[in-house]
Amino acid sequence: MRVRLSNINWIRRAGALVAVVVFMSGPAAAGNGSTERHEILSRATISLPQAMRTAETVADGGYVIGGELQEKQGMFYYEIDVLNKKNKSQIYINPANGLVVGRNVTRSLVPFGTSNQTKFSTISRSRISLPDAIALALARFAGIVREANLKESLVGGYVYRIDVIIDGAEHEIVVDPVSGEIVDSPTK
Repeated sequence: MRVRLSNINWIRRAGALVAVVVFMSGPAAAGNGSTERHEILSRATISLPQAMRTAETVADGGYVIGGELQEKQGMFYYEIDVLNKKNKSQIYINPANGLVVGRNVTRSLVPFGTSNQTKFSTISRSRISLPDAIALALARFAGIVREANLKESLVGGYVYRIDVIIDGAEHEIVVDPVSGEIVDSPTK
């Protein structure tokens, strides 16, 4: 079963919807570029790492493997990807108030894909979660997280890639999920 974002009953979360609409009023709501996203992220009451922690609590024992700020029809929301042994979920969270406004669960009738099995294996034996990796990166490089994901490394295995806005410019910080160490950053 696959539930599309457009099919989610937004009305049942009227308070969250109103908060998103109010959050989107003003000059930042007019454009659609990275400057707009930077503005929204800087005004968000809930940060991406906080949204990831919320997603962890509603994800049925899964691990956060990614997240970013998304926009649909002029409304912004965090889309958090969560992986467990059986499926992959996307949890949608309002950046204005932290409420969960939707969920998309992909359940596969065929065996779990090899890529997802490898990701699940990596993340389940990691010393550090993606939200913890973000906290580590932000402790060393003050900024605002735009996006963070578990990605395949060019040298094999997986790494956390964290895009951070520092003084208006985007930088990528790479953290090894198994060791919990920053392996690439703006200063390396």
